[in-house]
Order: sequence, then C-alpha cells, then structure tokens
Amino acid sequence: MARKWLLLCSSLLLIILMLPVAAFAAETSAVSILVSNNQPSLEESIQVTVKAEQVSDLYAFELSLYYDPTQLEFQEGSEKTALKGFAVPVKQSEVGGHHLVFAHTKTGTTASVNGSAELVTFTFVAKKAANAVITLKDVKLIDSGLHQSVTAAVSSNITIAGGGGSVPSPSPSPNPSPNPSPNPSPSPNPSPISSSSPSTETDVVDVTSSQLTNATGSTVMVQLPESATKVKLPYNAFELLGSRQLEVSAGEMKLLVPSAIFKQLEGKVPAEQLKDSAIILKIESLAKGQADTMLALIASESKAGVKAGGDIYEFNLYLQTKDGGMHELKDFNEAMTIHIAAGSTIDTKLSNIYYVAENGKLEFVGGDYTNGQMTAKISHFSKYALLEINKSFADVQADFWAATVIKELAAKQIVTGTGDTTFEPLRSVTRAEFTSLLVRALKLTEAGTSTFADVKGTEWYAADINMAVKAGLIQGRSAAVFAPNEKITREELAVLVLRAFELQSGTKPAGGLKATFQDAAQISVWAGADVSKAVELGLLQGRTKDQFVPKGISNRAEAAQVIYNLLFKA
Repeated sequence: MARKWLLLCSSLLLIILMLPVAAFAAETSAVSILVSNNQPSLEESIQVTVKAEQVSDLYAFELSLYYDPTQLEFQEGSEKTALKGFAVPVKQSEVGGHHLVFAHTKTGTTASVNGSAELVTFTFVAKKAANAVITLKDVKLIDSGLHQSVTAAVSSNITIAGGGGSVPSPSPSPNPSPNPSPNPSPSPNPSPISSSSPSTETDVVDVTSSQLTNATGSTVMVQLPESATKVKLPYNAFELLGSRQLEVSAGEMKLLVPSAIFKQLEGKVPAEQLKDSAIILKIESLAKGQADTMLALIASESKAGVKAGGDIYEFNLYLQTKDGGMHELKDFNEAMTIHIAAGSTIDTKLSNIYYVAENGKLEFVGGDYTNGQMTAKISHFSKYALLEINKSFADVQADFWAATVIKELAAKQIVTGTGDTTFEPLRSVTRAEFTSLLVRALKLTEAGTSTFADVKGTEWYAADINMAVKAGLIQGRSAAVFAPNEKITREELAVLVLRAFELQSGTKPAGGLKATFQDAAQISVWAGADVSKAVELGLLQGRTKDQFVPKGISNRAEAAQVIYNLLFKA
C-alpha cells in the first residue's frame, strides 16, 4: 500500500511539474543558498539550505543543486524539509553536470506557503581541498492554481581546507526566468565572486582573500541575494584588488567601488588593529512603509510631483574591528559609480539620481540615461534614489515655448522658481543670476576668490561668482567691478555661454562665421567673434531670423534655453 501511495504521489508531482511555465511568482519570488560553514575542514559535514523569499501561494516545487562530487559528497537520505506534504526522494543526475534533483508538493487541503520558507536542507561532507561552488538552478515554483514559474540561478562558494583558484560563474539555466529583473550591464571581463549569502550570518556575503586574489578581469563582481544586505571583505582589500574595481549588484542597482576607497578606509583604524578588522559594505533598501513616508516628505519639501523609479537605497561603509567597533567612512576621495535600472513607468527626461536627506530635501547627483539605466557618480554615502521630479509652475503653461526645458532643468535643480508655484519666465536676468546658473550646470565646486569690490562675501551670489572666477569662466566689466545686479545683455550671455562650452568640452572652437544678422554692426567689438561662434554651435540664436538684438536684455526663459543647449545640444 505504501509503495502504491509513493507511486501515485510521484506521478501526480511529475504531472504538476510538467505544466507549462507561466509568468507568475517569479516576478517577486527569489531563492538563496544558506551554508552552515563556508570554510570547512576535510571530512567535516556542512548543511546547505535552500530558502525561498516573497513566495505567494506556493503549493509545489522542484529544484536542481549542482556541485562537484569529488569536492563535496552528498549524504544520501540527508535531505530534510519542514514543509508539510509529499517529497520525492533525491535523485542524482549527470545531465548537464552532476546535480541533485528534489521535488515536493502539498497534498489535499494542506495550506500553501506565503512569505519566506526554508524549502530543503542537504548534508554534504568536504572531501577535497578546493574552492567549491554550489549552484542552484531550474527552481520551479507552482501555485495552487497549477501556474508554474522559474527563478534565476544563484551560487554559493565554499573554501575547503584552504582551497583556492578562480571562482567560476554559475552556468546559465536552461529555463531562465520569464520575467527577469532588469540588471545593469556587466563591466568588461567581470569575475563573479558570489551570488548568495554564505556563512553563519545569513545577511552577509563573505568574500575571502583567496577569492579576491584569484579573481580575473578588471572588475570583481559580487551579487547580493535578496536575503543579504552586507558584503564582508578582508581588511587589505585594496592590496588584493590592486587596480581593479569591486562591483556589487543588489536587485536593480549596481555599485562600482574603486579600490582606492578601501585604502582610504584603512586610515580609520590604527595599524595594530587592522589585521583583526574586516570591511563591511552595507546596502539596504527602505521598506515600503519607510519609502512611502520618505516620498511624501520629498513631495512636501520640493513642492513637486514625485515618483520613485525603484527602491530607495541606504549605503554604509565601515571597518569592523575585533571588539565590534565600527569605523565608518562617509566621504570619498575618489567617486563611486552607481547604476539604477529605470523602469518603464517613469519619464527619463524628468528622472535623475538624488541624494535624499532625512528631512526629504533632495540634492541632485546625476542622470545619464543609457540602455535602461540611470548612472551617476557619488562621493559620499547615505540614502540615494532614482526619482522622477515633475515640477509645475502656474505661470508657465504647457504650450509655452520653453515649458519643457524649464521642467527638465527644474528636475535637475539647475533652475528654480521665484516662489513655490511661480517661475516668472519673462523676468529679466542679472549677471549674478546667470553666473549662478552656469556654476550649477557645470557642477563647479572649487572655491575661489575675486577682486571685485562690488561682490561682498555676505551676498547670496558671492560663492558662485568666486567659483566662476576660479574656473576662468567670468571677467568683470573691469578689474574691480563685476556689476552682479545689472541685467545681462544678450551679447554678454553669448560670451559667457561660449566660455562655459570651452570649459566643459576642453576645446576652443576655431573662427566662427561672421554674423549674418542685419543688426550685426550693433554687436560690440569685444563680443563679435564669441557671438558668431555661440550661434554657430547652436548655443543660442537670434531673437528673430534676421535680428540678434545684442543689447537686448535676456529673460529667465531665454537663459534656461541657453543652459539647456549648453548641456544637451552643443
């Protein structure tokens, strides 16, 4: 009778697992591998647990666990699961590489699984000094409606009795997830380290010295599974990485960390404590409730429509000493690069990566959009997010000629309103105001000093004018006079934006066509060549086809368009 029941359940499970694959749970579900000891001695037993996260209505599953049987010996009959139902005994297969096949199903009215669950635990014995890799593939998840989905492959590394060698990449699954998350593109010649959380700390991916030493390529990759929030590195990661970068991927975000940052971190701890220290890079996504609260604060602070293009991430980097002390590094001498996948629900022209302060105040970081990703350089750690900022002004109608430009520059925090809801697009612009626009557009940060008697250090524009002087961007109307509050003329605007172009591009455009405007004779001699070059480059144009109006006063809409041309058209 027992044999008949086994055959009946096995046949039923086989029928279920042969159902067509559909796009259901894989959109949110994920699997990971937990290893009881990722540095075992020879002949030592270790337990390998497969865990599922964020499952919904899980009724049955099948999985394949790949490994090298010369390095790890599976203990037959050791598979254990706390889930109620029926399990088919483990089958070992050589098809596509040596692996275990395990399947389980609920029976009758047994409740399905929701949330997180440990699916099965296997016991192995370490048999050979090696850097062993366990790869979990072909994980089929079936709900009570018999809809099936497949998750992506993940791997874990086990260093047996000092085993070394490069860590191979997980083999691609023959049944890839029908709806994979949009992952950032890998760097050239990546060398993957880990795709799941090993060791006794289930939220940590532990990267060993031998893994860093033996990794190949210009970038060493670490993949954080959904269950992990930390990457643990040796204290001398700088020395082990050399000129290579560390690339950490977590969900839809990728962070590239230059090795020099780890050298900077070493200075946080006295030399005698370093050998007993470890580097911790922590990456956490805010929980939905916290993220919603933060988005509400951002909307209130910015007086704009706000839409998140993904998670809000919080980063920390610190040295952890033997006594548990944490020595944090927040500001970096060399910038990291962050990539966040931009979903299809956001307007990429209004979306950028921002630093998010605790009070909801935003600081624009960057927004280079390529191949579905937004990329920026970051020089300090805290919270970051990819956000769409849709700022509207009551006095800028949708059909106004500069409306789109003003909206995009407001999202990048280059232009601001004169009030919460007003922009005053036709109001004249002063020389100080346009200088500040250029400083923000070019992201100038190096402080300077000026000899202008009419630029007092207490004025709002003083720092911007001094930075512009330092960069060689501006000159005064004389050595002692800048005239910050005088309205800027169109020919002055042309000269300044051409200098900004030269500073940004590192080139000086030659010659320039002679101005063909009917009022060309009215252009000052000192501005003539620059006006011609600026018009030829498309940085600005005449007020009409035939009239440049060199002595005309520029307004805020016109200044916004010139800045936009400088950044995106020239």
